[in-house]
Amino acid sequence: MVMKKSIIAVICSAVLFISGCKTPNPLPPDPVEPIKSEKISYDFEDWSYDCMAWFVSGNQILTGTALDEKDEPVYFYDTKNVFYTTLNNLLAVKELSGMAPPELSTFPDTLAAQSGHGDYAARMVSQWYVLGTPPIFIPGVIGTFVVDMGAFANGDMENLLRLGRPHTTNDDVITLWYKYEPVNGDSAAIFVDLWKLNGTERDTIGSLRKVIKERVPEWKQETFDIKYKPGRENEKPDAMCMLFVSSAKFNVNNLFDCEGQVGSTLWIDDVEVGKKQ
Repeated sequence: MVMKKSIIAVICSAVLFISGCKTPNPLPPDPVEPIKSEKISYDFEDWSYDCMAWFVSGNQILTGTALDEKDEPVYFYDTKNVFYTTLNNLLAVKELSGMAPPELSTFPDTLAAQSGHGDYAARMVSQWYVLGTPPIFIPGVIGTFVVDMGAFANGDMENLLRLGRPHTTNDDVITLWYKYEPVNGDSAAIFVDLWKLNGTERDTIGSLRKVIKERVPEWKQETFDIKYKPGRENEKPDAMCMLFVSSAKFNVNNLFDCEGQVGSTLWIDDVEVGKKQ
């Protein structure tokens, strides 16, 4: 059990962090190639509830059956748009799936869907991941990451979750509908990084850090600027990393020391990424 606790700590610390999307140095594996169903602007209308998980083989996104330690299929919710995957895909790692809540922390929500905005929205809930004593705090997350089963098989926990997607448009705004119900002063967050390869490193040329500190009880549409570094406004990125999280305070080096509140819930819908008019 201690070994599996340490596995989870490394997995999640590689993805969730106060500063946003991690850009490792030296150069991380290239962001995985897009597949036909990817949409950067998304209304969260397409969901699945099955045992098929997204994972990476080489530099391609594939699907495979999520199995528990008894080789029984594990069913969970995920979007059908692999640009917006969820931490629910950790259930694809057989050694972990038997210890996880059956759907982890991200769900389609029909009750919260807006009138005139389709039938579904995305709901992310912060909760405990029970692996023994003490349990581990896990936020609800949607974003650009995929489980790398090859990395897991090789014991490469640093790159178990591959961050980012190829993206070559120098977008500068993101618009979305959202609402938020924090618990005990918790905060949600939206992180966006635009990356560009620079020799042996991938530079962050533009970024967005939005922390939602207050309760937002009704649906609210808002547009946020992606701010570029001075002099790089006209450069085109080669990749984008984007995360939406229901609790914003994380310890990047130690998931056991994260701060957040169980039950904090973030809803998002109708995400649009583009350029200012």
